[in-house]
Amino acid sequence: MKTKATALAVLLLVMALIPAAVVGLTNSRNDVPAAQPDENTDRGVRFAASLCDDDFCDEAIRAMVILANTDYQEGIDFDDNSSKELYNRVSDIYHANRTSRIVSEEPVPYAKISNGKTLGDPQMPQLCPVASPWDCIDASADNSAQCVGISLKGVNYLCRQGYSAEEALLHYLPRYKIET
Repeated sequence: MKTKATALAVLLLVMALIPAAVVGLTNSRNDVPAAQPDENTDRGVRFAASLCDDDFCDEAIRAMVILANTDYQEGIDFDDNSSKELYNRVSDIYHANRTSRIVSEEPVPYAKISNGKTLGDPQMPQLCPVASPWDCIDASADNSAQCVGISLKGVNYLCRQGYSAEEALLHYLPRYKIET
């Protein structure tokens, strides 16, 4: 009987110590520095966020993520003045859509707004002129703007009209392909 009582006492003592040990292990994990974010991912999110305005719809942001995934942002300097809220929206969409990108051997030209038209360029025969009349109704329209490539505000307009991110990008880049 004494042996059973001793065994029960030891068992109860062990059971009482287990939660303390688990808490100790949990607390010691908090001392381990968090893994550093992937620098390329962070740069891709910042690059995509720099292309967006706060009023861009999620599908247009997805189009900006596709641009950021195209692997040409390495040599491009960009100012990221995006709000924390926009950055977080872009980050969520970026992490959910990292697989799509434009297939291109060279940079994909773009501008925030094209003032109603994009132009072709003999140096880039894969581009062709595209009308962007929705840019003219934007408050930030610049009468002297001329754009070769993609109008980012035009992409947002098209996405708000029901185009997918891919359809909106290919409207401006009809000879390109988007790879998933």
